[in-house]
Amino acid sequence: ALVRRWGEAEPLFRELLEESPESPAYLGYLGWVLASQGKTSEAEGIRERIGSLGLEFRRRGDGYIGQAAISTALDDRDRAIRELQDALATGQGFDIWTIWAPWFTPLHDDPRYQRFVAPK
Repeated sequence: ALVRRWGEAEPLFRELLEESPESPAYLGYLGWVLASQGKTSEAEGIRERIGSLGLEFRRRGDGYIGQAAISTALDDRDRAIRELQDALATGQGFDIWTIWAPWFTPLHDDPRYQRFVAPK
């Protein structure tokens, strides 16, 4: 997925989800891959599925980050920023990988995103 080999990544994430169907991380990756391929409806469904998980699942498994990655790939910047704000508000931190991961590249020029990554 990180090298944009969507057709190979999709079945791998589907297989991982069969083993761990409530994994927010796997859901987020699959949703990002689907959105990146233009599979909008399915990606939106995955994003909503993450949202239906309990708070602890979303926090523990990067669920908010996954939702924001899907929203970014769907070109819904406002929602992606809100989901990142939710992540911070619930105690989920950003590490260097989260900040510079390829799923957020489209947000790098957004001043709201730049405030997230600015040194404090």
